[in-house]
Amino acid sequence: MEDVGTFKNFGEAFKVFFDKVKELVGQGASLNVLETTCWIEYSKIQMYFYDARDLAYKVGILKGKGELVDPLPKIDHLVIDVAFAERALVAFEEFMMVKPDEPLEYKLLK
Repeated sequence: MEDVGTFKNFGEAFKVFFDKVKELVGQGASLNVLETTCWIEYSKIQMYFYDARDLAYKVGILKGKGELVDPLPKIDHLVIDVAFAERALVAFEEFMMVKPDEPLEYKLLK
């Protein structure tokens, strides 16, 4: 995906994002592409396609089998803040996972 700019809210961003993803799927993009290279970024937190899709259903932007609601509903920004914060926590937990055979490294910075 290319950087397509900034939007005033999650609904506007998701609408453009969803259209771009549908275009990619129509061109034969794999599920791996959707899972790893398509995201919405908010406060430097990336929410990949499936999490963004689930949030869109939760806040009423999507309905049924993936139809965008028109007009877009007004969404409490705190719901979006919390969803992205939860995504950041999951990403942090994944980052902090240490495999049993990997030693932990601690560095002192001056």
